[in-house]
Amino acid sequence: MVFAQDHHGLYYRHSITLALAAFNIIVLPGRLVEATIALSIAYVAAEDLFMRSAASHRWAVSFVFGLVHGFGFSSVLRELGLPKEGLIWSLLNFNLGVEAGQAMAVLVALPVLLWLHRTRWEARTIKVLSTIVLVIGLGLFVDRAFL
Repeated sequence: MVFAQDHHGLYYRHSITLALAAFNIIVLPGRLVEATIALSIAYVAAEDLFMRSAASHRWAVSFVFGLVHGFGFSSVLRELGLPKEGLIWSLLNFNLGVEAGQAMAVLVALPVLLWLHRTRWEARTIKVLSTIVLVIGLGLFVDRAFL
């Protein structure tokens, strides 16, 4: 399910590209990054809907999308206008904040997902939620890429 995908190690992947962008080593256009993030979310939802053997390569998808999401985080940091002095400390604190937010989301979602797993509505709920995420992700992709 899109909401329960493996994020183990996502911290390291998005931290790599976040640091590369923060130090101006690699800077990508925000429009491209935002469109790719939206497409990555839509892709994972499509996997849930149409590809049942997706788990075998989910680690590769998660790795690539983690890198792209790091570029997305970097655009947020650029808008905040991080000072050059103490940049490493700022990056560390930002990453810790992202991780804390992800941990909170898991803590809230896990009991609901475990309860849902024990019901007869699990498959239908996954299809409905994945369809909603797919439509929103594709809409955001079109908006960011073409409008």
